[in-house]
Amino acid sequence: MIDLVMGGQYGSEGKGSVVSWLTSRVKYDMVIRTGGSQAGHTMVYKDKIYKMRMIPCAWHTGAKMMISRQAVVDAGVFFGEMQMVAEALGIKPGEVPVLIHPSATLLDPDCAVAEKNHSLDQRIGSTLEGVGEARSRRILRSARRVSDVKELKDWVRDYDLVDFTPEKRILIESTQGWGLSLFGDHYPFATSADLTPYAILADAGVPFGVHKVKVLGVIRTLPIRVGGNSGTLEEETTWEELREKYGNHIPDEFTTVTKRKRRVGSFELGNARKFCEECYPSTVFLTFCDYLCPELASWKDGQYITPATLPDILARYRALLPNVKYLGIGIGKFLIFADNDRGEYASSTDRVGART
Repeated sequence: MIDLVMGGQYGSEGKGSVVSWLTSRVKYDMVIRTGGSQAGHTMVYKDKIYKMRMIPCAWHTGAKMMISRQAVVDAGVFFGEMQMVAEALGIKPGEVPVLIHPSATLLDPDCAVAEKNHSLDQRIGSTLEGVGEARSRRILRSARRVSDVKELKDWVRDYDLVDFTPEKRILIESTQGWGLSLFGDHYPFATSADLTPYAILADAGVPFGVHKVKVLGVIRTLPIRVGGNSGTLEEETTWEELREKYGNHIPDEFTTVTKRKRRVGSFELGNARKFCEECYPSTVFLTFCDYLCPELASWKDGQYITPATLPDILARYRALLPNVKYLGIGIGKFLIFADNDRGEYASSTDRVGART
């Protein structure tokens, strides 16, 4: 069984929070992260915020972790995160249970310079981390693999085929979002990889036909794009206008890697529905609900919220989107929507409608 967590918009939907939450409640045999270091995933561990660019947001659970064969690996970022995780867990960096697939592409230092020379920041709002250039070199057969680097040898290892037997439970943490797919509607304002379930499974190295796959979609109430000339954002607004409408609890948002101020817009129903039609998520996590309903911040993580207690504005969202079963509040906190299906990932200790 594979749970595939993927964003339904343009990234920054809260996938790190979802993965951290899921892996704290479900025992996975392996967690695989795809993508590159240009995308950061935010999670909370012991009340401290961590922003992960390479290591899956499952390091707090003891699960076996893999960086996928499609990944573009920045060695400096990887070692920095290993040290950070080791300090958080009180262990040595070599004891962090993460491995890198030997076919993963190495991010050479001059890749970012090459992207800058192509003016990708001005043309499409690129973060200029060099991931797209590294993938281009892979296509041209001139890129290096992580297995070519001595410094990474202790962490480079192929998948154990036992991990992919049908009875194993695997989680795939994909990066960025479906709306940024290289072959999607928003090209050329896209990332350098395709971001559909089939493509992500292939990138992760999943054997064909072995597993049943469930897509877990993550969708924001208010979609964002990176600052600059980064492509269309329907009904674009500003953080100031949102605060005037919903309250001063809404902060300005900045990208994890470049610290660039994000653009923000109202909910794009057409884009979200197309994501659901093409990627068919059986479960949708609707995140940043507290931006619209700050009173939900007083609810406890994992509690049920019923149709009778669901705020009208969120009821409208759920009427428009199929399979919304979890509402994200802040970082790493989720309420379970109690309708006919109370959610596969609910624990037996969660209580219906209980509040602080």
